[in-house]
Amino acid sequence: MALFNLLFQGTELNRVAWTLRIEVFYSLALPFFHLLSKRLSAPGKGMLVIGLAGLAVWPRHSVVNWAFMFYLGYLLPEVGPCFLVFVNRKRLLAPWIALGSIGLLLLGRNLPGAHLYQAAGAASLLALVFFEPALKPLRVLDSQLVKFYGRISYSFYLLHLNVMFVLALLLVRWIPPDRMTALPLLWNSALFVVSVAVVTPLAWMLYRFIERPFINFSKKFRSSQFAIPASLARSRQTAISAAVGVCSCDPQPWVGSTASKEMVVS
Repeated sequence: MALFNLLFQGTELNRVAWTLRIEVFYSLALPFFHLLSKRLSAPGKGMLVIGLAGLAVWPRHSVVNWAFMFYLGYLLPEVGPCFLVFVNRKRLLAPWIALGSIGLLLLGRNLPGAHLYQAAGAASLLALVFFEPALKPLRVLDSQLVKFYGRISYSFYLLHLNVMFVLALLLVRWIPPDRMTALPLLWNSALFVVSVAVVTPLAWMLYRFIERPFINFSKKFRSSQFAIPASLARSRQTAISAAVGVCSCDPQPWVGSTASKEMVVS
């Protein structure tokens, strides 16, 4: 069974490990998406996004269902500033877009093709966090703590269910059932806090000694064709200003603000 799971043919040992097959596949596929995207015009990229969105709701459960999410994330540095130019044409539109994005993330799972809506919500929310420093309530999502958990999030996801299972078994053995049923919120909260405390260092070690070394290793093979977009190496203000020109839009009042200049790519 262990070998079966290691070959991505089963998930009996860890139910959330089904995502590993998706991650490995698109880690190999994204460079080809990049090469293809470099040869496409803006309308061509738009057609590709629409096509991948169609595959996202394909009735068969396949790796192609997730292509939209990965390609949308790849395009975010390019389309994010243009998206914000559109948003800022209408006053007070950005907060409503933020609320709608959060709503898609939280409630999208109840809709057919849930990952399609959740990907759109996540992408628009990330664009607001990264390119719209005027939205102060969202700055918490750009804090060091959130960035830390963002880096270790996938390792955390893979470990948390197993740790929760072990801790729940220990809890049932040590705590009388009548006490647990009398205060379910208390014990569930305690289980959550303890599991997060246990998983966080384990996830960090997986990131530090497995994920990060392979990320650094892959950079050795990066050619100029796979270079990081120059906009990511500059300030957010510069990236937004460049996008304004690319999108053929007039500069907006918020472009050039002191707040936007202070927000620098981490």
